[in-house]
Amino acid sequence: MSNQAGKIVVVGFFLVAAMMGVFSIWYLRGLRNEAIEFWGKPTALVIRDAPQVELLTIVAADEAESDENRLAGTDYAIGNIRVIDGEPGLYHLRLNLLDNGTFRFESQPTDSASWDAALRFSGPKIGTATVVFSIEQGQLWHLESGRKADISPQIEFISHFLEDAAD
Repeated sequence: MSNQAGKIVVVGFFLVAAMMGVFSIWYLRGLRNEAIEFWGKPTALVIRDAPQVELLTIVAADEAESDENRLAGTDYAIGNIRVIDGEPGLYHLRLNLLDNGTFRFESQPTDSASWDAALRFSGPKIGTATVVFSIEQGQLWHLESGRKADISPQIEFISHFLEDAAD
């Protein structure tokens, strides 16, 4: 009789574990939806998978070497470009950019942000995504789509990453 009870307990543990696994997958998929909707699936894949990542310093437009480097409709331009493919923390930054916890979707970003730095994610078969950051206002701007978002919950981590990558 106890042998039968032991089998039932083991099967019960497996059923509970399977149910917890299904719940975990469902829950985690739900967490990422708003961030993926903000970026759009193709851009999210570029941010996640791009083999080349460049740190772009942002300067006043009158300091830029040419008008080609000017950020669309702003008084800012791209200054120096540094490849940071293997930079420590890049993997975590990519995950942060795709996570709902990074964003405050209920908050509207300001149009008067001062832009500090940008990351350009690119690859020959996947395209390009340029993300411009305003550290002071805690915002990001997806250059290709023109969408802006409040990222104040994670701006400290992003700021430290950008500072370390610039050194």
